[in-house]
Parts: sequence; structure tokens; C-alpha cells
Amino acid sequence: STLPALGETDIFKGLQLLPGVTATDYAASGLTVRGSTPEQNLVLLDGFTIYHLDHFFGVFSTFNPNTINHVDIYKGGFDVKYGGRVSAVVDAKAKAWAGDRLRGGVNVNSTSVSTFLQSPVGKKSFINAGLRWSHYGLITNPLYDEFIERNRVDAINLDNPAFNSVKEINLEPDFVFYDFNLKWRYAPNDKETWDFNVYLSEDDYEGLRPLELEFSNFLLQDNAFWSNTGLSTNWYRDWTDNYSTEATLSYSGYNGNASLLMQETFGDSVDISRVEGFQFIDKNTIFYQNYQKFNEIVDVTFKWHNQLRLNDNHDLSFGLETKVLDTDLSIVFPGVSGEEFPSSGTVSALYLSDTFRKGKLGAVAGLRYNYTSNTDGHFLEPRLNVSYQLNDQMAVYGNYSYHNQFINRVSSSPFGNGDQFYWVLGDDEEYPIMRSRHLILGSSYERDQWQFEVEAYRKRTTGVLESTFVLETPFNGRDRIPGEDLEIPNGSTITNGIDFLIKRKSDRHVSWVSYTLSDSKSTFELLNGGRPFASNFDQRHEVNWVNTYKVGKWEFSSVFVYGSGRPFTSRGAVNSTEIILFDIENYNRYRLPDYHRLDLSAKYKTNIGKLQVESGITLFNLYGRENVRSRRFALRYVIDPESDNQVNQVTAFPAEVRSLGFTPNFFMNLSF
Repeated sequence: STLPALGETDIFKGLQLLPGVTATDYAASGLTVRGSTPEQNLVLLDGFTIYHLDHFFGVFSTFNPNTINHVDIYKGGFDVKYGGRVSAVVDAKAKAWAGDRLRGGVNVNSTSVSTFLQSPVGKKSFINAGLRWSHYGLITNPLYDEFIERNRVDAINLDNPAFNSVKEINLEPDFVFYDFNLKWRYAPNDKETWDFNVYLSEDDYEGLRPLELEFSNFLLQDNAFWSNTGLSTNWYRDWTDNYSTEATLSYSGYNGNASLLMQETFGDSVDISRVEGFQFIDKNTIFYQNYQKFNEIVDVTFKWHNQLRLNDNHDLSFGLETKVLDTDLSIVFPGVSGEEFPSSGTVSALYLSDTFRKGKLGAVAGLRYNYTSNTDGHFLEPRLNVSYQLNDQMAVYGNYSYHNQFINRVSSSPFGNGDQFYWVLGDDEEYPIMRSRHLILGSSYERDQWQFEVEAYRKRTTGVLESTFVLETPFNGRDRIPGEDLEIPNGSTITNGIDFLIKRKSDRHVSWVSYTLSDSKSTFELLNGGRPFASNFDQRHEVNWVNTYKVGKWEFSSVFVYGSGRPFTSRGAVNSTEIILFDIENYNRYRLPDYHRLDLSAKYKTNIGKLQVESGITLFNLYGRENVRSRRFALRYVIDPESDNQVNQVTAFPAEVRSLGFTPNFFMNLSF
């Protein structure tokens, strides 16, 4: 809770400082774990799945820290009770008990306001509720404006000479988000509990940017909406000292809408009759982009889990899980007009594992069996974890496991806008089922105040999907037969890496350094000539240095992040007859500049009667490093005044998406 944050304490931003989890994109949607994309992670809150993990395009995670009790993260080789993802698992639980008195509070910072209330209800019940919302519409906030300026309109780079004639810039955004958590626990006796959980979140953005140019008026209208709904009922029962049962019935819902309109209107003196390949409103107006997308997921899951202690050497874990999935997609996009793509299916699983202990040796051997109705497919996932305690301080361990993922997220993002994607069920035809194999070897050492960890890994994943936009655009140098179905690039990724962690903890000071060395290569038949290339999230080096220090009523913290540059695809040929916007024959050949930033935070705690008061400041990106998040290329027609103002040439120019510069954030927390 003392780490620097743009708003209030963010659980996901803390997880990003662990080795193997990328921290160099503060506005990342979800978590990037060991070279995998965020949708390859299973994120659970009280038993239901969260499909969209952020607010405000990645600045804040969906978890309200005031309502969360603990979060477990498994970066690979996870237990057989978890299924349906091929990379990592984040399992969060809301607070279920806070003693015998009423607790509550209000948190205010530069971006949002949140409240929480936790209270016993009689002697056998407890309620935990939290509400958080943005205050963009209430308080003039330069942080919102700067972030939108840097991230939402990356198709227009106003520093480029092509826009030297801009006379006036008007940013007219409207944005709001909220989330709501509710947990009610009922414990009829000390062997049984019932939990009822509700989670709601919503983001709504409307962006309008008119630009007045020398020969034309340019209009970009960029809208995005997404929401999560989670409901679950959880029943837990201790039958004996050696046997317990847990049953969960959950509902997860996701809705995501996006639309983008880019048009340019020229004066009567400009001739656009030579323009080909774009839509027209009339003889003076060109559509560069014009699409609408709607995506929906309905996920109903029942899970029955059991723990049985056979003896001092063996613990059995077994259960079943049934998931009914429905997805729907409707989209208006170049090449696809007003069509709907519904899909549905059932994924059923049985699992069993044995935890074995004998002296210094420990092992967990498990098997998960999956059946999918829409493919009529059977999938086995063996998993094995072995550990050996060398002495009181040091242990070594290894893990080998298989994983499958039956729902996938396909990107259709032009110019790198990360919200433009859709979820679909895998059918092992157009949308492959992802399969992954993990191999992990590691060691840990703890002594006195010191902790050391090293973990090497190799992960191979097949059925990985790439953005459809790289093949959709007519400017990629790829010959496409008119009327042919659009192919979605799919291939495989192999990631090799090693994580290091050094941590020292004392009463006042906690410090750790994490370092990741990794190499992630992808192979796609349709990209890079079928040759391996650096995957989108490949990052050779990343270092995080974290410090927290307590002095009296003050708490200070610092975070330094360094990461080597990520890959990007350069623009191809540009001449009078040809332009290649995506050089798919040299995919991800180039690297962005290295990323680094320093964040500082100071917090002061005091009491006013029974009221606890915390106030402080965070200085994000202290020295104002202009980090580049992504680099794409945008299209524009060029006016030639000496040729009767004819629009007869297309140009492509770099459009860089940059992270926030120096950003202060003030906060105050009141609680009782």
C-alpha cells in the first residue's frame, strides 16, 4: 500500500514488480507474464472470471484494493484445479471478516474517489462493500487530458511535419468509470460458510477531435465502452479434520463496444477524384476508418473441489468443473459488413492430484481432463512439481506441465489502440485452441533478513493469434484474391528466460531487486516469410528496484524500472505507386528505445480521535522520461497545390504512443 501509484494503491501494479511480470508498460491492460499476452492469464475474483482487467485503458486495474483480502499469482506450472489458460493464474479473494466492529473509509486522489464499508451483521454474518468512481466530469484533471492525448489518438502525430498546418486543436473527451464490490458471508457454525459475491464495473469513453488543416478539416471520433459483471455463490464445509468440500456457482459477463470514425473533408478547390481504396461520404469527404464493434461473453461455471488428507505423506485434491460459454461478435469493418458471429460451447473438466511428502522430498502429481462440446475434443493435462529441501535455508524445485485454452482474444487494433479486440471460442479450425507446455527449474534461499530466488523457464505455446489488421489493410504488400476470406494469422511462441529476486526485509526498511532475462520468438506462416521473429512482448532485459522505508508516522517508497526496447514492425516501401504500411516480410525486426522511469511516494499517517488519516503525494516518472509504448504508421493523403490541388499521393508517417511524463498525484485516505 506504500508503493507509488497514479491513483490509489493498485494491486496489479504491485504484481508487475515481481520478476517475470512486465512493468515497463504502466498502461498495460492486464499482466504480461513471461512473454505471453494478457488474455492467456486466468484472473479470478471470488470464483468468477474477469475478462477485462482495467479501467481507463490500463491506468488502473479492476480490483478495488480496499475490498481485497489477498491475491495469489502463479506465473506458470499451476495446480490442476486451475484450467482454461496457458500462461498464468491470478486468484483474488475479497475480505470476508474484519472483526466484531464497523469499519469504513473514503479515499480521494487525483483521478478517483472510493468508499468501503465492512461490518458484522449479527453474530454469524459479515458484509464487505466497496464503490469506486472517476471524477473526470467533476474536477478538471490534466492527468486525464494528457493520457488521452498520448494514447487514444495515436493515428495522429501532431509533431509530424504533415500537420504543420494545424491551426487549432480541440480535445473534447468524456470519460467515466466505476466498480462495485459486495461480499456477504454467512457462517452458521465453525465448520461451514456461505459466501455471496457481486462485482460490477463499467468504463465509458467518448472522444472527439476536430482538426482544422490548411486544405481540409479532419475529424476523429473515438468511442469505447466495456463492462464486467461477476456473481458467485460459494459453499465451504469441513466434514472431518481430514476432509473438506468447496462448491462454487458463478456467472461472468463481459460487454465491449468500440467505434472509430476518421474522415477528412476537403474544400471545393481540391480534387479527390484520383483517390482509390477508401469510402466517400460525398465528392469532398474521405473515410480513412469507419467501423463499429460489439462483443459479448456469458460464462456460467460450476466447480466442485475436495481436499482429503490420507495420511502424513499424502493429500488428495480432486474435483470437477463445468463451464458454459457463449460469445457474440457483430462488427462493421473493412471486408466485413454488418455480420454477427455467435459461438457457444461447454468445457467440462475432471481433475485429481496427490501431494506427497517424505522427509526433505516433496512432490505434487496431477492430471486434468477436459472435454469441449464445440470441437468434440478430449484434452489431457499432466502436471508434476517436485521439490527438495537441501537444508533449513535452501530448496530446489522443478515443474513440468501441460495447459490448454479454449477461449481466445483476437486483436483488430489499427495503429495500436489496445481496446480493439474481440473474444471467440476456439474451434481448432479458424480459431485454434491454444496449447502450452511449461518447464521450470528453480531454487530459493532464505536466511535472517535475506531472501534469494532464481527460476529458469521454457514455455512453448501453439495456436497463438496475431492482429487481423496486419493482413486486413490493403497497404501490407500482400497479394489478396478479391472475395477471399480474411485469414487470421496464427502460429507458435517459444519463450526462454530466467528470473532473479534479491530481497532484504527489516522492521523499517524493505528492499528488493528483480531481474528478468528472456527471449521470446514467434513463428507464423503468414508473417516474416515463415521465419521466427521476436514476439510482440519480447523484452530481453528488465530490472525493478523497490524500496519502502518507515520513520515514525511517515512512509517513503521508491520504484525504479528499466526495460530494454520491445520490437515493432517498420514501414515498408513508399513511392509514387506503392505504399506498404506493415512490412510483414520483416515483422518485428526493429526495437523501440529502452524504457526507464523513477517513481517516488511519501505518506503521512495520523489519528484524529477514532479517525485514521493518511495523506501524501506520488511523483510518477520523476525525471520526465519520454518512454515510447508503441510505434505504428498512419496514412494521409498529400495535397499538391502546384498540380491543381489534386489528391494524388498517399504518405505514411510514424505515430508514436508515449507513456505519461512527470505526473504528480495527491491523495488522502480517511478510515475508521
